[in-house]
Amino acid sequence: MRRLQASASLGLLLGLSLTLKALGSFELTEITAPQDVSAFLHSIGFSESGPIKEPWIEARSGKCTIEVMQVSPQGWERSAVAEYAGGRKLAYFHGSERFSEHPVISATLDHYLSRLTGYLHLPFTATPVWAVIDGPQCPDQLRAAGAEEGAHP
Repeated sequence: MRRLQASASLGLLLGLSLTLKALGSFELTEITAPQDVSAFLHSIGFSESGPIKEPWIEARSGKCTIEVMQVSPQGWERSAVAEYAGGRKLAYFHGSERFSEHPVISATLDHYLSRLTGYLHLPFTATPVWAVIDGPQCPDQLRAAGAEEGAHP
């Protein structure tokens, strides 16, 4: 009996989903606004000085130079980012929190919540995840800029 109920529920859900798609009332709209790297840099006390090696952007605050790149919420490029950083200090920012490793769980949940609300035409924009590499002349500049270390999700 339970199996029959589960099958019926799944069939009903599938039918409802296909009906909504056929009607076109829930088409996917633009759900993520273009992320402004300048606004992010300003929030941590830096200003953009230009691209260095696509997709990385160089930023400065006094004598301190950092490299910044927006990364996927799912963390697909974690190993490439770590390899690019080499021995330099790498941090991730999601919202106003600073992480020593990519915050995969919280960023992915935020991303999929944004997608869901986009399907329903509700206003919600996912918070971007930024990878930041400290330059050798400013090892603790980001902590001094007021960014607090977040707990790993």
